[in-house]
Amino acid sequence: AEEEEGTAALDAGEADFDKGAWAPEAEKYGIVGLLSARQAMMPISKAEEMAHLKMLVSPRQPGEDAEPEPARRNPDRKGGGKGKVPERKKQEVQGAGRVEPNMGSTEILPGSQRNDWWKNCEANALAVIVREHFSLTSAELWRVPPGHYVQQAGPNEVFVSGQATGLQRMPVLPRGWVTVDAISVGGPQYLEKVRRPA
Repeated sequence: AEEEEGTAALDAGEADFDKGAWAPEAEKYGIVGLLSARQAMMPISKAEEMAHLKMLVSPRQPGEDAEPEPARRNPDRKGGGKGKVPERKKQEVQGAGRVEPNMGSTEILPGSQRNDWWKNCEANALAVIVREHFSLTSAELWRVPPGHYVQQAGPNEVFVSGQATGLQRMPVLPRGWVTVDAISVGGPQYLEKVRRPA
């Protein structure tokens, strides 16, 4: 009889889900309790079997506003919207960044842009390592010898929290990431911005 009532309620479209429920003896858990349990377990380290997989870490907290919809281009506008970034879009990108496990969180460095040229500082006499991904532990792709140049592929990111605070990373062409400046963490400045290769 009890099973028939539950079936009848489901057939009638009535849901008995309670987002605040927490009854382990009845195996009923609401979303609020489950998310609280997950938060208490953070940070969750990757299992060895998953070490090769990338994960997205979203630092947004419950109650924060959702991200605004991206601006859509107006096809009727002259120039197709190329070359100019709306002021609203600039403000959205300003604080964007990532969270890198065991290192901290980053923000986009204002004033950095694609296609700028950078030279390996000859004073440090070190080859700059170009890594496959943003992570300092990702695979090495190639090295930039002292006095040689790289071209920037996107905005620089600077760590603003964690043990790597102040460290600057930059994507380069044709692909990969380099450390621009590690002075804040006891390392050298690897690259200096130049007008163009000499």
